[in-house]
Amino acid sequence: MIPEFFPRDRYYCVLDEQPDLLVDPHALAPYASLNGSAPLVVNPRCWMGWHGPLPTSFANGAEIEEGLYTFPWMIWVDDVERGALWPYWLGPDYARMLEGLVTGQPYAGGLPPEMEMNLRIADILVTPDAMAWRRHAWASTVETGAPMMARGHIPMEALFPPFHVGALRRYYRYHTRIGSFALGDEQTSRRFVAYDEPVTRYFHRQLARTVSDMVRRVVVPSYSYLAFYQGGAVLDPHTDRDACEYTLSVCIDATPDPHTYGAWPLQLMTADGPVALTQGVGDGLLFRGRELTHWRERLPEGYTSSSILFHFVDAPT
Repeated sequence: MIPEFFPRDRYYCVLDEQPDLLVDPHALAPYASLNGSAPLVVNPRCWMGWHGPLPTSFANGAEIEEGLYTFPWMIWVDDVERGALWPYWLGPDYARMLEGLVTGQPYAGGLPPEMEMNLRIADILVTPDAMAWRRHAWASTVETGAPMMARGHIPMEALFPPFHVGALRRYYRYHTRIGSFALGDEQTSRRFVAYDEPVTRYFHRQLARTVSDMVRRVVVPSYSYLAFYQGGAVLDPHTDRDACEYTLSVCIDATPDPHTYGAWPLQLMTADGPVALTQGVGDGLLFRGRELTHWRERLPEGYTSSSILFHFVDAPT
């Protein structure tokens, strides 16, 4: 369980409570086939927070936003292929059992099976060939996906680790409930919005390398925007401003479950005509927001759909 002293208004992804009710079961499905007898090592690209400050080589952790709860008992996982850094927090039970982990060393076993599985899902325990396999898998994804951006858009799945999707849902639901976000803007009165919210800024930086690889240009974050739609919301057709050269729209939450009841599509006007693209929780759509007119039809009453809009521009030359 989340330790009582963790402040509810801060962001954290606590391994002790995983997978909690807000973790999308579809995101966990690929892990069901993990071989329980495979030899494991502690990920060489992890950093144990109780060993001291993050090394300078963990570049994306250099700026920790104020929304993240800073705590010594954290494990940072450096996703080298995507240029992202994923933090995990430990409660007392995990801290007691994991304090002896040493990065790069073989895992000798002895942990409860559910804890071992959580560490594998979080990429803290990995197979010895995991880094080489991930490099190959990401290179294949880019080789297949990047040419699709020639048409101006590409769907992208599993942008965040599964446990972080659940933690983000908890964090944003809490802040929506206590009134941290304004209701309504110039485009629709039926969405909660926030510009460059602190936790969103952290995750924005973690996505820059992924977007750069897909558009085959070096990009930098411009700004992010929370758009948490309520039933009855409509988004009229429009194109975006200059700061939205590339938009990555990520579905972070939805009720009811979009996999079961159908997702609320984002509509794009492409060279081949209009297309309706749907997303499950944790999935994204990367598109050229300045070039492609986009919109959403009316969201049914009683439904919600929460998206984070991560905007990027080409890096200055």
